[in-house]
Amino acid sequence: MRSIRSQLISSIVLASSFIVALLLAEIATRLTGLAALGITDPMFQPSAYPGVSYEFKSNASGFVWGHTRLETNSYGLRGPEVTLAKPKATYRVGIFGDSVTFGQGVADKDTYTRVLERRLREKFRPRGLIVEVLNFGVPSYNITNMVSSFTEKGVRFGLDIAVLAPILEDFGFHRDHKADQYGYPVHASTPMNPGPLKNMLRHIHLAYLVRDAYWSLTGAGSPALHALTEADSESELAGATWERADREISRFAAVGRQRGIIPIYIALGRRAPRIDQVVDRLGLQQIEMAPVVEQYDAATLQVSARDAHPSAFHHSLIANELFKVIVPTMEARVDRAAAMGGLL
Repeated sequence: MRSIRSQLISSIVLASSFIVALLLAEIATRLTGLAALGITDPMFQPSAYPGVSYEFKSNASGFVWGHTRLETNSYGLRGPEVTLAKPKATYRVGIFGDSVTFGQGVADKDTYTRVLERRLREKFRPRGLIVEVLNFGVPSYNITNMVSSFTEKGVRFGLDIAVLAPILEDFGFHRDHKADQYGYPVHASTPMNPGPLKNMLRHIHLAYLVRDAYWSLTGAGSPALHALTEADSESELAGATWERADREISRFAAVGRQRGIIPIYIALGRRAPRIDQVVDRLGLQQIEMAPVVEQYDAATLQVSARDAHPSAFHHSLIANELFKVIVPTMEARVDRAAAMGGLL
């Protein structure tokens, strides 16, 4: 009897010690911020637009992946309120991208969309123009989500210029996501209702460290990344990847031109010769950021040592390159409009 009692006490002590250790590990993880970049509020919802998959909730506020404060307008865009119909004497630029365009890790005022808007407004205010730059960026968007966001949503806003702003990873099939019933982005293969246990784990910081360790050990996403980064890859996955890249960039250019919207392509990260060939064939204005940023120290270009997203300074560089391309494009269109007796 005493032996059974001793074993029971030992089991209780062991279980209690394990629970205390987990609690201490959770507290340490929170204090150090090791898992902060994995934490997000349920700011997402399924999209009714074909090909878009998911989007931000409208008129929502919260934090996305760490300490990035997000406030959306009536159309689920990060930034100030806008009208669907473009006001008179207004020139609109829409930018379609992922977390880089969204501005992960920086305040809205420091994103390249807002910096660009301020510079364009200052430039064209003397000509009686108002410039609006709309941020259609959503974290983890792939190239199909971006282009569909333009063709299904962006065209409704009376855009004059549309900018497609991917990084190389956006062409990979590992970027196929959707929003589950709780408002979180998940991989497309994940059930819409992951269950209350998984939803609870989303609030436990230690769980993200375990998840990341598992991904690292299993090489999650490696085949897709290999297909993108290895120029000589001839795998079936690589073939499908480049086929989709060609199809989506072509769709972006075609819809833009059909609607009288000037399409511009900006490569925000590493270059890919196959993508360059597609862009050149389509005759798109192209901006390459790699030659611009390579002259700066990496520490000044990213949010922090733990977050490689562009810093506010990096965003200002992107805005500057877009400004140099967009200004002459705008001036040509404004001059034509003025010659016909009006603004836009």
